[in-house]
Amino acid sequence: MTDEIEPAPDVESGPADAPQTETLPPSQLTAKERQIGLVLAGLAAVSGVAQWLPDAIGKSDTHALALAAVSFGLAIVFGLAVWNGRRLIAAFGAVLAGLPTPHFVVGTALNALMLAYGAYLMIRYSNAAGKRAAEQRQAKGAARRAGRGARTKDAAPPAGSTKTAAPSANKRYTPPKKTTKRR
Repeated sequence: MTDEIEPAPDVESGPADAPQTETLPPSQLTAKERQIGLVLAGLAAVSGVAQWLPDAIGKSDTHALALAAVSFGLAIVFGLAVWNGRRLIAAFGAVLAGLPTPHFVVGTALNALMLAYGAYLMIRYSNAAGKRAAEQRQAKGAARRAGRGARTKDAAPPAGSTKTAAPSANKRYTPPKKTTKRR
C-alpha cells in the first residue's frame, strides 16, 4: 500500500477541453492574441537593441544609439499596450513598434510581422464594431416595429370608415420601354 497523496483537482480552471463560456468584449484581446503580442514585443525589444547598439558602441554613432533607444522604447510601449489588453491600443502600438528602420534582414522581417499583427488587430476590431452596430440596429428596428404594432392594435378605427383603403399607384412610375426584337 502506498501513501501517495493525489493533488486536488483545480476547481477554478476546470477541464482543459471545456470551451470558454465567458465571452470577451470585442475591444479586448483574446488570450492567444495577447500571447502573440507579448512574444512580438519581446522580440522587438531585443532585436532593436541588438541591431543598433553594436554600431553605437563600436563606431560611436549617436544616430545608431538613438535608433536603438527608439526601437527599445516603442517595443516597451507595444508590450504595455498588449499587457493592457485593449485591441485598438495594441494595434497602434504594433504599428509604431514596426516603424523604426531595421539594420539587418531579420529586423525587416520582424517589422513586417509587427505591421501585419497591427493590421490584423485593426481588422478584428473593425469587424467586431460593425457586428455590434448591426446588432444594435436590429434591436432598435425590432423595438420600433413592436412599438408600431402596439399602437395599431390599440388605436380605434376612424369614425364612419369600415373599409381599408388600398394602396394607390405611385405617381412617378415609369413603365418599361417596349423592346424590339433584333435579328
